Amino acid sequence: MTVAILGILSGISFVTFTRNWRDERVKAASRETAAWLDEARRIAIQKATPCRIRVDRELRQLSLDPNPNNPSEFCATTLYAPLDLQTRVQNSSELILCSTALVANEDPAITSLSCTTAQDGSSSVVFTPRGTAPTGLLLKFHMPQAGADRCVAVLAPLGQVRSGKATSTGCDFTTAF
Repeated sequence: MTVAILGILSGISFVTFTRNWRDERVKAASRETAAWLDEARRIAIQKATPCRIRVDRELRQLSLDPNPNNPSEFCATTLYAPLDLQTRVQNSSELILCSTALVANEDPAITSLSCTTAQDGSSSVVFTPRGTAPTGLLLKFHMPQAGADRCVAVLAPLGQVRSGKATSTGCDFTTAF
C-alpha cells in the first residue's frame, strides 16, 4: 500500500516538475528575445541608422537583416550577433516560435496568434534611427506540455518592446513574469 501511494505521488511530482521546467524554458526564451530586441533598438538609435530585424521562425533565430543591394540602408550584421534561441536557451529543442506583423496601433493584447505547431518562413520589423517602429511585431513562444505560453511585442509606432503571458485572445502585459 505504501509503495503504491509513493508511486502515485512520484508520478504527480514528476509531471508537475516537467511542466514547471518547460515553463522556465519558454520564459527564458521570451526574456532573451526581449533583451535582444531592446539592444537592437538601442543600436539603431546610437548609429542613427535603421535596423531591420529578421525573425526566422523555423530556425528560432533573430538577426539584423541588411539590404544586400544597398548596405548603407540598414544596420550591418557585424553590429550585433544573431540570437539563436536553440543554442542560447538550454534544452529548448521543442520550443516553437511564431510571429506576425502588427500594423500601427494594432493592440497585441487583443491580437490572437495560434502557436501550437511550428511555422516556417520569416517576419521582420524595422527600428528607425529614433527607435520607433513603422510596423509592429508579435512573437509567441510555445513548448508542448508547458503550463503557459509567452509573448513579446514590438509596438508601433513607438518601437517599445513588451513581454507578457500569452492568452487565448492575445497577450497580457500586466505582469511579464
